[in-house]
Amino acid sequence: DRYWRVVQTNGTAAMMLGALGVGPGDSLLAPFEDTDRLKQFISNWREVGTHLAMRLKTEARQLGNDITLSAAAERLADQCGPSDLQTAQQAVIPARYLLGGMEVSMFSTITQFGTPSDITVADLRIEHLFPADEQSEAVIRTMGGQSAS
Repeated sequence: DRYWRVVQTNGTAAMMLGALGVGPGDSLLAPFEDTDRLKQFISNWREVGTHLAMRLKTEARQLGNDITLSAAAERLADQCGPSDLQTAQQAVIPARYLLGGMEVSMFSTITQFGTPSDITVADLRIEHLFPADEQSEAVIRTMGGQSAS
């Protein structure tokens, strides 16, 4: 939702988020308070964190300078250190997750309802994670109990 609270997950997302101690009802902003933990989970954390800080700043502005999102963006930007503006503004930055002793490269897209008739739907976002390469896809399928097809 607006404050990055997880509403529902599939099995693979539950496994990945569970490694961070995040599940339905929890905010994905909470792990940003412990970047040491995130650095153990995302090998290119500084690059991903910088990109997320820019995304949070954009979302905060779109919501009329939302205080919660602005504060989270500033904390995250401070923790990531000086940013490379070109990197932060890239449309896609694959996150390299460390799962089960392996590095899995993923990128995401976000679906949002543009003109909802229900106000509660206006805040919902659906994030889709996709493997960035064949090796990552094989690892995710294995971890999710699916066969490659």
